[in-house]
Amino acid sequence: MHNAGLIFVRTRKTAGTSVEIALSRHAGQRDIITSKSPRDEALRATEGGRAHSTT
Repeated sequence: MHNAGLIFVRTRKTAGTSVEIALSRHAGQRDIITSKSPRDEALRATEGGRAHSTT
């Protein structure tokens, strides 16, 4: 997240998806958000997070 000066590096088996979903609520339009499975994208939408960008 550029405005916050934050880079999140996701590792396996450490609740990375949950952290990504939580952080996406605070992401701006210029921030890069990775895509998730359809199930996780639905959860992200339910939690108020911004969907991944296609550009």
